[in-house]
Amino acid sequence: MNLAVLARWIVAVAASSILAALTVAAQLGILTMMGALLGGDGSAGSAYLIATASFYLSLPCFFLGVAILGAPAAWTLTRLKGDRAIPAGLLGGAVSTLIGAIVLSSSLGFTGLVFASTLPLAGAITGLTYRELMKSPN
Repeated sequence: MNLAVLARWIVAVAASSILAALTVAAQLGILTMMGALLGGDGSAGSAYLIATASFYLSLPCFFLGVAILGAPAAWTLTRLKGDRAIPAGLLGGAVSTLIGAIVLSSSLGFTGLVFASTLPLAGAITGLTYRELMKSPN
């Protein structure tokens, strides 16, 4: 692995993890604002608190997930001749939803599945971002 590929990998992991965490935070903040998540009052203060906490809690999870599973998933898609945008988004969404639903439901029960409902979109954004940033420059 040369230095250019390593630098692209570091940027791809960081950028896709940050975008995924922002996506989760935005979705949970909106759900809280609507009052659908905690059954609460739907105030902006509670939405800000949930969005901030979910960003800081999901960022390391996405960072580890992309760092560990990003390269093998991209390699698999390349070998299967499926290295296009839609398969990358679908694989990212499927992997993050599956792993996230298992972890969240085992630790939080049914409430974890409510939090896991934000993972398909975040995973799809992660897969697409990782794919685009790991393309070799021509």
